[in-house]
Amino acid sequence: MEKIFLLLSLIFTLNAKAQNNSDSAVIKLLHMGEITDIKQPVTIPIEVWGDMILIKASVNGVEVFFVWDNGFASSAIDQKIASKVNLRPAAEKIDAGGVDGNNNNVNLDLKLADNVFIGKLNVKGSAFTIIDFEKMIGPNAKPVGIIGSSIICKLNWKFDFDKNLVTISQKPFENAGVHLPFELDIYNSSGIVFGINGQMGYAQIDFGSNNADVSITLNALPFFANIPKVVTVGSLTSSVTGKAIIDTSYTIKDFAYRIGDTATYLSHQFKLNFSNSEGGLKLGNRFFRHYNCIINNTTKLIILSKRKTPINTIPEKNFGATLTLQQGKIIVNSISTNPNIKRNPQLKLMDEIVNINGKKSAAFKDYMQLRNYQMELLKNDKQMIIKRADGKVFILKPELDIYE
Repeated sequence: MEKIFLLLSLIFTLNAKAQNNSDSAVIKLLHMGEITDIKQPVTIPIEVWGDMILIKASVNGVEVFFVWDNGFASSAIDQKIASKVNLRPAAEKIDAGGVDGNNNNVNLDLKLADNVFIGKLNVKGSAFTIIDFEKMIGPNAKPVGIIGSSIICKLNWKFDFDKNLVTISQKPFENAGVHLPFELDIYNSSGIVFGINGQMGYAQIDFGSNNADVSITLNALPFFANIPKVVTVGSLTSSVTGKAIIDTSYTIKDFAYRIGDTATYLSHQFKLNFSNSEGGLKLGNRFFRHYNCIINNTTKLIILSKRKTPINTIPEKNFGATLTLQQGKIIVNSISTNPNIKRNPQLKLMDEIVNINGKKSAAFKDYMQLRNYQMELLKNDKQMIIKRADGKVFILKPELDIYE
């Protein structure tokens, strides 16, 4: 079901030649940040919100919720609270260019935060940029910042998703489980060996992506020409520059894979989702949250161990149409090959919906609440009755997508 909801990819990978800046100036800024020595590991609560990992942190004395995102090269703060945070300019002004999660070019002005407290841990002088969270997530979002890879890569992180805790240490953690070596490039981007149907390459590890599937570039689709697919049309992703343009994505479930330097196979099942918004191959945080997860950045090793509680489920069945909020209105955000759409061909992308099971748009404060409402209907195998602006009523039932 998740593939037909907005997929929040908060990646921002800096280009080597960022406008007129040299590589060394950009790289230096991304690696700035001094960590105060911590004699003991620090443990703090985490929250899973819309399949993104949130932590509380304080930037220059302002404490808010941040998305934990190792796919974002720097850290970031929402423009609405930027004046309170009072970031200072870097010694050398750097207007960095990059590519966001929708493959759109972005120019961002990098600044410095004097103090970032995560629990008792303090990072001094780390790189931040100011972005518009409303473009990415919509109004009233719980997180208003990103703790990005420029901070994350300096530390080791032990996620206990059973207890919703993360322990942070300057020393690497040890544990039994599946050991997966990974690499970090000079722009703080994490990559891991990943192969599909015998073709080996690298996948980016991006915890800012909440896609339930493994994302792969549309350019790879011809290699899967004879495999049945689900076709989805809509505005499917959101990133720094806002929602993606209307696009077509394809999902397959019949393939072989391996991960890591050795022939490793994991216990959970997943699908491949092909789209124009993905430039390569990407593993989002849900891929790793099926397990308790250690990310040792100092030794470049991920350790996955068995959870005692299952990850939050995403129903296999869906309505064939996803609804979202845009400027206070409910609209049809995506359409997929599903029996509901076969029965209701009059339901179109971007149709305005005036109520859902009698609920008007005012009943949903933000896109996330509307997303969760649709998810609960599916989990409880309940139908969704929607009324279009012209008065036409559609009855949609939870159904499996059609692979063809």
